[in-house]
Amino acid sequence: MKVNEKKLIDTLLKFQEGYSNRDITKIDEFISELFIDSEEVLIIGTAYDEWCKGLKQLKELLYIDWFYWGNFKLDIDNAHIYCTDKFATVSTTGILQKEFQEEKVIKHTLGKIEDVLKSECNEKEKLLKSLKSISYYLHEENIGDDVKRRVRFSAVLNKEEDAWKFVSIHFSYPVAPPTDVKLI
Repeated sequence: MKVNEKKLIDTLLKFQEGYSNRDITKIDEFISELFIDSEEVLIIGTAYDEWCKGLKQLKELLYIDWFYWGNFKLDIDNAHIYCTDKFATVSTTGILQKEFQEEKVIKHTLGKIEDVLKSECNEKEKLLKSLKSISYYLHEENIGDDVKRRVRFSAVLNKEEDAWKFVSIHFSYPVAPPTDVKLI
């Protein structure tokens, strides 16, 4: 294994450590250590509206992931890594062990609906987005507590000085629950 690749894997291990510990008091430190200091950071989450650009939105997404999402474990050993001196891509899978805490999820769902209703969307869009949030909550409640989901993970990293930093991350489910509304 090359030195560059070893340092990149160390960065992935630190990323995993943050998601394993989920200590929301350390989000700023996590971002500072592992992400480029730029408003061009882009994180795409698993939800239809999780396109987070910039450090402020990244921090909000991390808070939601660490507070609500559950235990996330990357498959670092089987990651596909492409690495040059200054640029790298990583693609792998992971497992999300659901931790459904009804009170937290209800509060989060109601907050999302409130945000949608305050948005500048037209009335039909507000209704559809609100129904999507309600449907997702009902689906999560219905499937029980012991649920593991496969997650895809891809990332772009740049090397800054002697450290690898994330520029972009994309999390996705192979199939998004519940089934999406037909758009066409």
